[in-house]
Amino acid sequence: MCATSILLDDFLNGNVTEDQSSFFLGIFTLDGELKKLNSSYGTITTELDKVGTSGSATVMNNARNDLTQALTDVSSIPTGTPGQTMTLTYGSPLESAAPGGTIASMFPAILGD
Repeated sequence: MCATSILLDDFLNGNVTEDQSSFFLGIFTLDGELKKLNSSYGTITTELDKVGTSGSATVMNNARNDLTQALTDVSSIPTGTPGQTMTLTYGSPLESAAPGGTIASMFPAILGD
């Protein structure tokens, strides 16, 4: 009977694991958190709408337009006409580069794979 009471209490109120490393929600805690989330629903929706790419989502639309313009500007560097390419020639050798070889990009390590 005592074990059943503890089980029901844990189910309703939550508890921590025996080694104190994890917490699990009870139904009452979950209900309270969902009520808080529900009361903030309008604010959350408004903020998420700003991040999209349709309607009044100016943040993402502006970012997309700015990046598209930057791509166009960069591709115009040598002659001023979009879609150009150019070869970079370095005046001094790069570290650890064999003649005609390549150097691994640092971007994956910095930005993540």
